[in-house]
Amino acid sequence: MVAAASAERFARARRLLDDYSARFATSDGQRSRRTATGIDPLDAALGGGLPRGALCELVAERAGLGALSLALRLAWSAVVAGGGGRR
Repeated sequence: MVAAASAERFARARRLLDDYSARFATSDGQRSRRTATGIDPLDAALGGGLPRGALCELVAERAGLGALSLALRLAWSAVVAGGGGRR
C-alpha cells in the first residue's frame, strides 16, 4: 500500500516537472535562463535550476524546517548569482 502511494506521488511529481519544463521553454525550444539552486539533484530535476524572472512557489507536505532551509538556500543562491537587490 505504501509503495503504491509512493509510486503515485512520484508519477505526479514527474508530470508536474514535465509541465514546468514545457511552460518555461523558449520559442526555439531551448530552456530559459536558469539560476542554480546549489542542490544538484534538484537542479537536475528542474533542468538546470529555477527559471530567472519567474515566480516559483515552494510547497511542503508538512510544516517543519526543511522547507525553510530550502527557501534560505534558494535565496542565498540568488544573492550569489547577482540577484541580491540594490548595490
